[in-house]
Amino acid sequence: MSSPAAQPHGSGPYPPSAQGIGGTPTPSVDDPIAAVLILLFLLVGAFHLTWRVKQHTSHRSRLGFLLFIFSVVRTVALVLRIAWASTPKNLNMAIAANVFTAAGVVILFIVNLIFVRRVMNDYARFGRHRSLDWALRFLIFCIAASIIMLVVATVYSFFTLNPATRLICRKIQLFGATYLTLLAFVPIPATLLTLALPNDMARDNPQARRRFHAKAQLLLLTAALLTLGAGFRCGTNFDARPLGHPTWFHHKAAFYCFNFVIEVVVLYIFAAARFDFRLRMRQPLEAVDTEGGGGGGDGGDLGGSEKKVVPRQGRWYKRLIHDREMFGGGDWSEK
Repeated sequence: MSSPAAQPHGSGPYPPSAQGIGGTPTPSVDDPIAAVLILLFLLVGAFHLTWRVKQHTSHRSRLGFLLFIFSVVRTVALVLRIAWASTPKNLNMAIAANVFTAAGVVILFIVNLIFVRRVMNDYARFGRHRSLDWALRFLIFCIAASIIMLVVATVYSFFTLNPATRLICRKIQLFGATYLTLLAFVPIPATLLTLALPNDMARDNPQARRRFHAKAQLLLLTAALLTLGAGFRCGTNFDARPLGHPTWFHHKAAFYCFNFVIEVVVLYIFAAARFDFRLRMRQPLEAVDTEGGGGGGDGGDLGGSEKKVVPRQGRWYKRLIHDREMFGGGDWSEK
């Protein structure tokens, strides 16, 4: 993480002993770069929010809202970095900027994991098995737990001078960075596995096969970019350098390219591919008998009862729209 200029030891926070990625921000260099990135994040965030608002309420995707939240978090991180550049000796500002920089990317990891679940959901044989839903919940829980561990260890390391405690915090940071890199990589083998397995829907319908391959390519591309960024952060944590001895991966260009630029590219790829449209969600409907009359079997409703169609609540992962429902090509019945 980035390291501010050293300051006398007091009651804390204390300056770190390792060189941070990106170094201490300076207004002449970091402010223009951060301003451009803020503009890009705001534009793509507004796109995802606008697209979500325009969707019908029964087909509204929560993932678009997650991408909007991610854009806001990244904007806050860049604003904090600009503020830190104005007060380079303010360690509290440095801690806040580093925490927001490290914590925001997990939202994209969660979105990609849900995207993998969506791709698998097109397989009638195994895609809707409950074990996959529990696996997704477990992975999301692990992401949340890892980021909490990372934030706590990072903040606490600024408020202690005990070498043993700092070593424990460093081990937690290394474990968390490694685990998040692994989770960023998970969509790649999962997608390759779904491509290798036989898909009856894609085999019978060339148009469905093209759509399926398009989703797989989109997922592989975004997962590869996110894995690259996570792997860079993980590798730099393992190769810690003493304060004042930076190497190439500590430069500002590496910091911005492997963090914010990769994330901006992923967000714009999602926007260009109409990601929300591919992951729309339906509100399940059910018919409720409002009169209590009896029905007449195949002959229809002979009792004169009226039925009202009302929304039925359901888990979000059970309301993902399948390709056949979205684009046509036959009924998609639950099996």
